[in-house]
Order: sequence, then structure tokens, then C-alpha cells
Amino acid sequence: MATPTSDSLLFFVNGKKICEHDVDPDMTLLSYLRNKLRLRGSKFSCGEGGCGACTVMLSRYDDQQKKILHSAINACYTPICTVHGMAVTTVEGIGSTRTKLHPVQERIGKAHGLQCGFCTPGMVMSMYTLLRNNPQPNSADIEESLVGNLCRCTGYRPIIEGFNTFTENGCCGNPSACQRLVDEDSDMVSRLFTPSDFAPYDPSQEPIFPSEFLMTDEYRTGIVRFASKTTIWIRPTTLKDLLTLKSEIPNAVLVVGNAEVAFDPTVRRLQQKTFVSVSQVGELLQIEVSDDTITFGSSVTMARMCEILKMRVEELSTYSGQTYAELLKMLYMVGDCQLRNVSGIGSHIFSASPLSDLIPLLIASRAMVTVASLKGGSRILHLDSSFFTEYRKTCLKEDEVLVSVSIPVAAKNEYIAGYKVKKQVHRRDKEVAMVIAGFRVIFEENTDVVKETALIFGGTGPNVVAVNNVSEKISGRKWNETLFKDVQHMLSTEIPLSTQGGMVEYRRSLLQSFFFKFYIKVLDGLAEKMSASPVLDSDKSALFDVENLPSKGTQLYQEIPDGQPAIDPIGRPVMNESGCQLATGEAVYCNDIPLEPGELHMALVCSTRPHAKIISVDPSAALSLDGVHGYVGAADVPGKNTWPAHIRRMKIVKRLPRKR
Repeated sequence: MATPTSDSLLFFVNGKKICEHDVDPDMTLLSYLRNKLRLRGSKFSCGEGGCGACTVMLSRYDDQQKKILHSAINACYTPICTVHGMAVTTVEGIGSTRTKLHPVQERIGKAHGLQCGFCTPGMVMSMYTLLRNNPQPNSADIEESLVGNLCRCTGYRPIIEGFNTFTENGCCGNPSACQRLVDEDSDMVSRLFTPSDFAPYDPSQEPIFPSEFLMTDEYRTGIVRFASKTTIWIRPTTLKDLLTLKSEIPNAVLVVGNAEVAFDPTVRRLQQKTFVSVSQVGELLQIEVSDDTITFGSSVTMARMCEILKMRVEELSTYSGQTYAELLKMLYMVGDCQLRNVSGIGSHIFSASPLSDLIPLLIASRAMVTVASLKGGSRILHLDSSFFTEYRKTCLKEDEVLVSVSIPVAAKNEYIAGYKVKKQVHRRDKEVAMVIAGFRVIFEENTDVVKETALIFGGTGPNVVAVNNVSEKISGRKWNETLFKDVQHMLSTEIPLSTQGGMVEYRRSLLQSFFFKFYIKVLDGLAEKMSASPVLDSDKSALFDVENLPSKGTQLYQEIPDGQPAIDPIGRPVMNESGCQLATGEAVYCNDIPLEPGELHMALVCSTRPHAKIISVDPSAALSLDGVHGYVGAADVPGKNTWPAHIRRMKIVKRLPRKR
């Protein structure tokens, strides 16, 4: 392997150059921003990329597309090492009360889009990133950009109304709010702000990407290595260097977005961890588009995949592009914008999760993968159920690397579809699947006789399952109601479902429901192609997905009389007193207060056994650890360590039956 060209971390934060010589590879970007740079506008909340309060904008130059890319990312699970040669923008970097508010900050504040304000910096940065990429978005773009940002108290209507003033028509997106109510005698209005009062947005005034990173490519092409006592972080930039690393360190963990690894307890327990970042390996970022195939490098992000698939769906016919349309639909169910901006397709496949949103559909679409190693060279494999040998494991050798995945267009006389039901229904997006399905059927030419089928399911057990026995039994048969009933019976009797996921009967019914939807879809295609019997009106709803239309809502307020004095606040919409500080990240919460010198933290140590009596405690092992200063037990608490008398009586005295 080539000698590392840098052992110091170099990046920009809000236009300021940062050079970190003694970087801790275990540190996240959020921790560095908050604790080292004292930029506490980005909030620490869930700590696992689930709420978006830590959203920042990451800017980098992309050698493949030859342009600067701006991406909204979750800083809480982004390793600080990954930002080498990039620029980070936080909520403090776009505006403040001491200088000038950015239009995004102004509009969310004046549109009353905040209450506690804890989520507001993340909302602001998601919207800001969208504007950097698309200065004039539509309402759907705005809502999609905010999918990964949760608000716990305000509700999304005022947030979206404020941000919708950036759309082409410049209105709040609420049809009834563009004018007074039809009833001229009404004293009610449906908005609390006037869009014309907002400062105009001028994209030409935004900060530019650091010229230092544009004038030289050494930050993108050189190998970097950072090490601590417990972690080694290496970023190669060529496939040869990556294969050499994997040959020398077979147990090295390959990461792209780190979302999978960051919360894996098995990785955390390792005494010595070696992470190899493959996000800058040029060969793994290649995209090849031909008439009949798209080949994605394994480090291509899901966000980039969405762009390419959307382009091909628009170019191809509805029939030829159905595979890409189905994959595009599934990709939008994988996480949110922040996750898709950093997560690679290769890491999604290599994680071998039985609840993967994409793997069943990729198998059904006859996808092929290319793998390579330093000693064995490259080889091409079918992405099928045999690729996944057991729970979270693949058939790849320990020194092999996933290089690319190739996805063909739909073949002649072929139909394909994918379906998913989430474990929870509280969130429309970004939810773990309960059951996933990928289906494909190929017919004999100009007939409805089945030539080949693939029924792939995830969520039924520890691995993705291909129901080959069912496929064999329906081969050569006509696609009709008899076939449908037989498959439904086989799905209910021949697929063993693991009890670990619970709700076995419900999951079994989902398998049948998915096939019903696919059966109707294929039947409708055959009817159109062969002039066969049309689908019954009662079944046509199975042909359509629920469309996510832009949200609309109306809330009415009493209009302020023309003669009411300006100093009279009664009924007058007044912006949150601390709204500007909340929108700029300047508001200080408890967790934002700087630590005092020598300040210690206390953590509770709980018993690992329920209803046990603690006879003695030996804290010597804990006290020998670095950073542990002391142990406080029951013996150190003065007074009697017992329940108050009235609580003790409540616990031991039974309620006597009431006398009649």
C-alpha cells in the first residue's frame, strides 16, 4: 500500500480553515463541532440519525461529476475523519442576530414555525442545503428535504408554510391563504405573516466553496490515516490500495456512510478497530449507463442512484423502465435525505440484513455483482439468495471487496415489482421493514403462460428467502385465478416464518397480500398487451400506490382591526421572543452550557438481575479505568437507605374489601 500522504485532518467549518493534527478517529463530527469548536447550534438529541436536529451541510468537489456537491447530513454518526478535504456549514455559519439573519432563518421565525426551537437549526440547515442545490424548489421538494427532521411541539404546517415562500409562486402553499376568505364579511384570516415582508433570497450571495480544495486534488486523491489507542482510520482512493489493505487487514471494516457501523454493538466491543473508508475510491464511484444495463459502483450513494434511475425512467418506456421505477420507489423508502446522501449501495448489500428494503427487489431484477481481491482478481456473481449465506453474512471471502452492482432493464414479456410494509406506522418514511417482497415473472412470447418466476421475501427469517419450490410449481401454467389461488395456498403453508419478529399470522397475510397486488399488476399488463379480460373495478386499487401529495392545511385567526394601535398586543401575531436566537442556534439549552474545568459526570450502574439482593459490590475493575475518579454506593449515602414510612405502608398493607 502507498504511504499515507497526510496524518493531519484538514477541512473548513463556516469558511474557517481547521487543521487537526491529533484527531481522535472515534470522534463524530457533531462531537467535534460542539465540544472542540463550541458550535452548539447543531443539537445532540437522539444520537442515531433519527431526528435531524444535528443536520449540517457538507460540501465537496466530486471528481466524477466535475462539480461541487452540497449535502445535508446527520453529524451525530458522521466520523470526523470523513470530512478531510471538505467544507462543513453549520447553522451559525449562515446568519446570526449579531450580523444578519439568513432568509431561511428569518422565514421560519416570522412564520411562527418554532416553539421550543430544539429542532429548528436542523430544519434550517435541511432547507438551506436544498436552496444551495435548487434555488427555486417546489412544495414537494421542500417536504422531501424535511423528511429526516422531526418536530416535537410546533407541528409542520407553519414550518412548511414559511419555507414555501421560497417556491416559484412565492406563496405559502395554502390555497385559502393566498387571499382572504370568500366571505367578505368574515373577520377571519388564514395566515399570520405577509410573504412580501421577508428579505428576498439571493443565491449569488452564498459563501463559495474553499478555493484551496478546488486548486489541488491532493485532498481527494491522497491516502490519509488517523490512529488512536483503539481505532485506526484509513481512507484509500484507488481500488488497488483498497485491495491491498483488505489483504493485509482482512477484518478491517469497510464504511461509506457509517450509519450501519456506528450503532453496531459488536463493532464497539472490539478492542482494536480498523475502519477503511471507501467513499473516495474512484473505481467504486463509477456509473456506467448502457441501453440494457446500469452499473453502479458500490460506493455510489443512494441519492446519486435516485438521480440516475429517475433519468433512465424518463428516457425508457413504461414497460422497459419498470425495474428502475420500482427500485426508485424503494430507494425513497430507505431512510431520509441525510442518510441517502452518505449511504452507499454496496454497504446496503454487504450488510446482508434480512430486512433490507432493496435486496429482495435486486435479486428479483437479476442483478449481478462484481467482487475483487488482491490475490484472486475479480469475479462476477449472481445476486441471489445463495449470495447471503447466513444472518448478516455473505459468500464473499474475507479479502474480497464488493466493486459494483449491475441492474438490467426489464426483459421482453417480463413484469417486476417490489413491496414493503413497515414495522411501525408512526412515520411515513424512514422506518424499518416488517416484510419486504420482490417479484418477477417472464411469459412465453405472446402468451400468458409462465416461463420463469422469482418470489423473494425478506423479514421471514434470518436470511432473504427465494421461494424456488413455488416458482417451479407454477412454471408452464397460465396466469389466471387458479394459479393465484394455488400460490396463495402455498405461501400460507410452505414458507416457515421465524417467530422472532412476532406477529406471525400478520406477516403471513402480508406475503399473500403482496402477491395479490403483483398478480393484479401483471393481469392488467396482460390485458393491455394481449387484449385479455380487464381487471375488475373492485381490484383496481391494488394497481396504485398511495401518492404523497404536498401537505395542505388551514388554520383561521381573527383579523386585527385596522384601528387597533400597534402597541396593543391583544390578538396580534407576535413572533416568539427568542425566535431569532432559536433559528440561528444562538439559544442556549442545558446541554449547551460549557463544562467547568475538572467537571465530572455521574452514571448509574444498574443490576443485571431483576429482584436480586445486592450483597456486596467490588468497584475495583471500574476504578482502574482511565477517566474513572470514584464510586458512590449505598454505604456512602448518609442516613437510612430505606423507603419513607408512608410508601412502605402502601406496599405491604392490602386494601380491605368495602363493607356494604
